[in-house]
Amino acid sequence: MGRICFLGIALAAGCDCYGSRSIGPTEDGGARDDAATVDASDSDDCVAADGPLRLDEASFQAREIDVVVDASGAATVVFFESDGSNREIVARRYEPGLGWCPRAILGDGSSHLTVGNDAGDVVVLFHSGGARAHGSVFMRAGGWSESATLDGLGGAPTSAALDSAGAFLSVTRGADEIRYVPERGWTQSRAPFEIGHIIWPEVAVGGDDVFHLVWSDEDPGGAFSDILWARDQGEWTAPTVLWTDDPAYDPRIAVDAIGRATAAWIHSPLDRPESYVYTTSWLPEPGWADASLLENVGENTALELAMTSDGKALLTTRLGNLAVHVREPSGEWDDRHVLDDNAIRSDLAVGAGGEAIVVWVNDPKPRDFQPSVRGSRFDGTAWGEPFDIAHLPRHPHRYYEARVGLGADGTTVVVWTEFEGEVYDGDPPLGVYADVL
Repeated sequence: MGRICFLGIALAAGCDCYGSRSIGPTEDGGARDDAATVDASDSDDCVAADGPLRLDEASFQAREIDVVVDASGAATVVFFESDGSNREIVARRYEPGLGWCPRAILGDGSSHLTVGNDAGDVVVLFHSGGARAHGSVFMRAGGWSESATLDGLGGAPTSAALDSAGAFLSVTRGADEIRYVPERGWTQSRAPFEIGHIIWPEVAVGGDDVFHLVWSDEDPGGAFSDILWARDQGEWTAPTVLWTDDPAYDPRIAVDAIGRATAAWIHSPLDRPESYVYTTSWLPEPGWADASLLENVGENTALELAMTSDGKALLTTRLGNLAVHVREPSGEWDDRHVLDDNAIRSDLAVGAGGEAIVVWVNDPKPRDFQPSVRGSRFDGTAWGEPFDIAHLPRHPHRYYEARVGLGADGTTVVVWTEFEGEVYDGDPPLGVYADVL
């Protein structure tokens, strides 16, 4: 019987973890030298903030933001920071009653995924280029772990989910399956159901702690073809084809508190200039409904999909304007409702009581108008009027991205990046700011 891997011990214990590859010590038995620099947050050093607070310490740029909020209202913000030579993944914690606590440097990297659960567990998977990624875990009882290294990946991680017990799953564009289980540590393997080439993988988990995966399958000619789905019930179900009309891409999936699922994707016929959003829904019985057309959209439209605790599906579409749709658990999608005509980036989060919030960057034309970060709240029935969260006085100062986390207690944390320099040259100086609403 192999040893059990516990948080922070899996890297040094030579554990026999489940899966095809365990992440243990180096080949010569030594400790890995890529461990994160993890600072224990001293409550005496936490900073209370009444209004927006800058979180980064970069002299060059900070960007690529994520935020998650747990049931107690505690938040974790993760971002990429660079001083021009070093690239670091940094985490900042917000603790109710204390404020923003000292930073933790998780490791070297650029792109990253951050997911959390109501219990306060947080997992960060970050990519350092090529075939290598790293994972770091925050648990309420023990703080941040050292980072584990995962080598030999066939593609970059693009989506992840975390269940209520702290079990983590990500699937890469190269069909690598990356898992973390608190009692067993990190493992990686090949996804068992590769048909052509997994691209655009999207992972979600519901209140029943069952993982769902939807992806676009790339055919040998390089076109995005079928949309497929599988469900992890201890082992993966056989893939179910949701769509076969080429090309289809950018699938999204969301799961509610009792395991009902909704999927959406974009279909761009080769013989037409338009693109189309299709959706479908799933129940254990009878399974997936036939896909139906939701709306015509422009090429490069971005989708975001979520489900509320009472089973409503919320979908945003963004290409210049930001529009929202709502579907009742047993009904049809409502009419398209436009929130903003000048949205360039957006994020959607749902709470525990059926509520939700969407935030976005408003980038007006002409550019001499005030740019702003804006939001709209969903009260369980309808979307409210847009409101300003932050605004800048003039061009060329601009916002770049905005993200939002919504806790079960209603705590809302909005994070955004601002251009700090006078010139945008494709690699601008950026700062990360946060506000607790």
